[in-house]
Amino acid sequence: MYRQLRPDVPRPFRLPTFCKWIALLVFVAWMAIYFFGGWNSPKIVLADPHQGPGLYLLGLLIVALYAPLYWWRAWQDRKLAASGRLVTAPAAAVTGDGILGTPGNTVTEAEPSAGEPSAVR
Repeated sequence: MYRQLRPDVPRPFRLPTFCKWIALLVFVAWMAIYFFGGWNSPKIVLADPHQGPGLYLLGLLIVALYAPLYWWRAWQDRKLAASGRLVTAPAAAVTGDGILGTPGNTVTEAEPSAGEPSAVR
């Protein structure tokens, strides 16, 4: 892709052609291990030979829902921001002594406790 978008940029080195076939073989092997292991892992982990692939499919469903839920949340945030109803409260700060401060009452530089060396600048 980089070679197609910027063909005039010099490259420090170029891999031999056989490397792409090795990479493809590694990919196919890892995908076989991933899908075989994922499909059979409930049987192995739970030591139940009758356990189906339900847990594996549930995991795939959770992973597959990530992107649509993320996009939905981003859409909601943009919609609320456009209407001016998005609340963006500043985060509370914890000072060096462990006291939770409010944004208007934070310590910018904590003093060292007894026995601690002062910061070197």
